[in-house]
Amino acid sequence: MPVPRALLLLACACRADPAAEVVLPRADAVTVRPDVANVLLRRFDVALAPAADAELRCTAPTEPLEDHRLAIPGGRATVALLGLLPRTRYRCTVVDAAGAERWRGAFTTDPLPDGLPTLAASGDRDRAVTDDAYVLFTTWALGRDAGPKRAIVVDGDGRVRWYLDLDDASTGGIAAHLVDGLLVTGGGRGSRPALRTLEGELRYQVPPPAEPDGEGYHHEAQLTPEGWLLSLQAVRNEGPQGGFAGFRIEAWDPATDALTWSFDSQPQVDAGVLPPGGPGDYDPFHANAVTVVDDDPDGPAVWVSLRGLGSLMRIDRATGAVTGFFGPDRGYALEHVDGTAADEAEWFWGQHAPEIVGDTFTVYDNGGRRPGSRRYSRVARYRRLGDDRAVLLWDWTEPGWYETNFGSVAAVPDSDGHVLVGTGHCGDCDPDGDTSWVAELDPRSGEVVWRLDFTSDGHSLYRAQPLGGCEVFANRRTCP
Repeated sequence: MPVPRALLLLACACRADPAAEVVLPRADAVTVRPDVANVLLRRFDVALAPAADAELRCTAPTEPLEDHRLAIPGGRATVALLGLLPRTRYRCTVVDAAGAERWRGAFTTDPLPDGLPTLAASGDRDRAVTDDAYVLFTTWALGRDAGPKRAIVVDGDGRVRWYLDLDDASTGGIAAHLVDGLLVTGGGRGSRPALRTLEGELRYQVPPPAEPDGEGYHHEAQLTPEGWLLSLQAVRNEGPQGGFAGFRIEAWDPATDALTWSFDSQPQVDAGVLPPGGPGDYDPFHANAVTVVDDDPDGPAVWVSLRGLGSLMRIDRATGAVTGFFGPDRGYALEHVDGTAADEAEWFWGQHAPEIVGDTFTVYDNGGRRPGSRRYSRVARYRRLGDDRAVLLWDWTEPGWYETNFGSVAAVPDSDGHVLVGTGHCGDCDPDGDTSWVAELDPRSGEVVWRLDFTSDGHSLYRAQPLGGCEVFANRRTCP
């Protein structure tokens, strides 16, 4: 969907851009304001007299594909221009519905702040979709001086177009999604799940975690089909051997600030559904993803990725009961598409960010627990056939690919079945020396049709989301 271009009447203490060149014919007035938190954003206060519907148009002489356009209904509004390039001179006009130029000006964007990755793009533009669109992911610098955690959007050439500092996170495991023009973020052991506009306005944030002195919110933040903000947080559970890390799932309604649904691991431990931990196994479940599935064949469900158990756990959304598990050692016979038996190693062995549609599971598989001597990461798609059979529809890997942590796989819209693979590099893990990357994959041929490679091993990413060209910014290169 196109990003809602809310016409925000904003009070701002920002100074006017000293580079702006303003020409004011008649009684028209236009002010250009930079944003203190994002050098790739400009706000335009427009007041045309006489009033008339108009359009803001901004181009960059040194970048022929830069052609940003925003509507100004009635000719009186404040509009936010997003998705600019750093260190770039833009020339802008305001043109009314009759084609008359009502204002002309210019500005130059500042350099990007420190701590953002540099990426190199490659691929086949005739076959790829993402190269003409955008990718959203969270990123952070590796090492002791990790620097800020950020959500960023990059274009098909790997250039940063937007960013948001997430200062309250202490780790990089922060989920970020764009849904109907709203940015959903949360996790990182401290970043409370929230809804924001891309202009930076905070629309809603869930309450502090149930145990403020614990590890707080981690790994997940989602907007459900009902519009509820879904979160995952760490809570202390108790077992025969003492305390250990459990988890709590909550769904809050931003419209009413009401808790609409929740699930706790402790009752499942008490009932013997989940195994207890203890001092020697303080994090037995390591819940790292939650997915709401309306079209589950067995009814509306919530699936939880329990990496510590190597399984996906199904919760009936109506009753809150755990109704089953999916994964290795869960009683499933795994087959290939041709009906032959699949090897045990062809299950997922360290899953991250599964994408679940109906009875189909697309899984990013780090592979750290895979049986055998060969270590490798991969992405795979499975179909669950009842409670005892599953089919491996396809899987993909490439030589030398092995990362023990982070990563995601997601369907690429309007791409005839392509998926976007996001691989995060773990700087403290073995092997070292690799880099993070994002790739658009055609599973039918096994070919990578487009790719972004981080140019150094100093940054990582958590998950990557493909975005359509008209979903984010008003650049006619990606949104004709």
